[in-house]
Amino acid sequence: MSSKNYHRITTLFLSVLFGFLFSCATNSGVLTQVSSQDEQNQTPAGESADSPAYLTLKQVLEKAGYQGVGLKYESAQTLTLLAKVFSDPRTENRLIQLVYTGAAMLYDSQYKSLTVGGLKDPNAIVSYILKNVPAKPVTPPSANKP
Repeated sequence: MSSKNYHRITTLFLSVLFGFLFSCATNSGVLTQVSSQDEQNQTPAGESADSPAYLTLKQVLEKAGYQGVGLKYESAQTLTLLAKVFSDPRTENRLIQLVYTGAAMLYDSQYKSLTVGGLKDPNAIVSYILKNVPAKPVTPPSANKP
């Protein structure tokens, strides 16, 4: 390759490269810059943390002494299903600290965590809890006296 052709190819390559970089650096309308104000106003893909369904479920879980993890991102339908499940008195006083959603039902006794998933019937979920999640031990009233 001659020196003249080498310079032409190099010049052509650099002009294409700088043209590409310049077009990426300018606002071409394809991509728009997001301001911090816009980021603060966005809600999650599912329900907002302030949705009535989320607030209802949060209250039901807190009353039972359970903590929901990542539930604010679930759909209103899922939140309503979980509220029905944990409003059932049979799900109270269980060794549950954390409640998650996932692909299948799972109870982890080491972390006292319950993953709810794969079932859409509240009665089936309650049945799983009754069968797989132990009840909290009951301490006799005399054990609390000094």
